[in-house]
Amino acid sequence: MSIVLVAPTNAKDIILLDHPRTGTPAQFLLSESNNIFEIITLAQKHKRSLLCEASIISDAPVHVATAFDPAFLLIAQLYKSANSDRFVERDELLVGFPTRLRSCLERSLVDVCDILDGAVSMEDPFWRFSRARTDSYLQAKVAHVQTLLPATIIDSLPGHEDILVLAKQKAALELVSNYLAPSMATELARAFDFSTLDVYLNSQKSDFVNPNEFIKRKNEDDEQSATTTAKKQKKGSKGVESLKKVNTKGMKSMTSFFTKKAK
Repeated sequence: MSIVLVAPTNAKDIILLDHPRTGTPAQFLLSESNNIFEIITLAQKHKRSLLCEASIISDAPVHVATAFDPAFLLIAQLYKSANSDRFVERDELLVGFPTRLRSCLERSLVDVCDILDGAVSMEDPFWRFSRARTDSYLQAKVAHVQTLLPATIIDSLPGHEDILVLAKQKAALELVSNYLAPSMATELARAFDFSTLDVYLNSQKSDFVNPNEFIKRKNEDDEQSATTTAKKQKKGSKGVESLKKVNTKGMKSMTSFFTKKAK
């Protein structure tokens, strides 16, 4: 079976790692420059053929390698030992990761770990996972992702710039949270206040008319109108109703005036 992979030209290896969000195995790509890319499969509702140079590939799944922050891998593993105050060597922190990832993971240690004696040098051999440093890093990550969201969103709600800022911030938070364990994502969300956005969205919901509810109400109104019309037709006019109440006992019927009298 053929596949199509859109990847950097310096791609080197495809490796299997536990996804930081779900913990289930997922495919990643390692480049020659020791950068990590997540391999994402594009969902295709309908099967289509692809034209690649002079070849036609039928029904081939398309995979795209997207840039990935190795800090998420570290956070997923080190978050489990977040209550430990012990400084350890770098090798101990990186236990469980493939050796070929060591270079790119070491670059991310400074983002989520404290160094013994407050040293800033990457050569310091003792590290400790830092919740405070990790929280700051993730909040900065959300702010950065927020700046990368499409600028066209800005013009979608004129006069509600504050709501737009919060909406973009929430979208960025959700994107970052896709790479965090649920408990970690919940803790990160507490650093943000979306109460103003929630109030605005709830006010919009109250003004929204559900099409299904509208159709239901219309049908009920039509049925009620039809029932009323039928009752009116059955009841007749006021004059007719009055004649129905007249005592006709002893009165000749209309047909008696047209019958031939007996001789």
